[in-house]
Amino acid sequence: MDQSAYYRIGRWAAWLAAISLVVGVILFGPWLSALESAQQGLAPAEAAAVRFNHTHDGVARVFAFQLLFLVALWAFVPIGRALRAHFGHNSLTVFMDRAFLAAALLGSATQFLDLAITSAAYRLVPQLSAAELPAIALTYTPLREGAAWAISAAFFLMAIGYALAGRLALRTGELPRPWAYLTLALAVVAALSLPAQTFGLPTVGQLSLLGVIVGSAVWSVWLGLLLQASERARTPSSTAAAVGS
Repeated sequence: MDQSAYYRIGRWAAWLAAISLVVGVILFGPWLSALESAQQGLAPAEAAAVRFNHTHDGVARVFAFQLLFLVALWAFVPIGRALRAHFGHNSLTVFMDRAFLAAALLGSATQFLDLAITSAAYRLVPQLSAAELPAIALTYTPLREGAAWAISAAFFLMAIGYALAGRLALRTGELPRPWAYLTLALAVVAALSLPAQTFGLPTVGQLSLLGVIVGSAVWSVWLGLLLQASERARTPSSTAAAVGS
């Protein structure tokens, strides 16, 4: 595959990621805010039951967000390949590419686990009484916590990819310095997710999640435009070379 093809695929993948993230936030943000308000001050079992009921009532919204997040995660695989083609093949670009791929794989595993929990909530809520639901819902808490750990680790892998992309942009000058600084800032924000989960800092974790989603949407739109410009700049020279030969 030639470099222009990588640019073209990476550009559309970047814009697809941005659209998926923005639509996902619009769908999921109000749902999550309402859930957190409803869970305030409740015991763990009662909070788990509230989450199950909330998930059952908003199942379409929850499923849509989980699927959109999956799309966004996998869009970073061709994005990583496009950046690798842009910066050239070396150990850093390969590591960057692999970091984005690993983040997509691990993040996908967490989303499939979340989809299973969402399906359980949709199936069980109508079958259980109000007295039975808290105890059953509480049994899914370890799975939810495991998914939270895994997505934090996926964000840390994403942070590695961002950090390498920002460093390569600054070192090579192939992409604008403001874009490189945004990329490095995203690396820091994404990396905060893991220590927030480790030390039990939910507010920091939520801010990290929101920062990564919103920041990645802006970053992806910008990268798509840059790859489009690189593709257009490359096309005349390729055509001239073909004619000259």
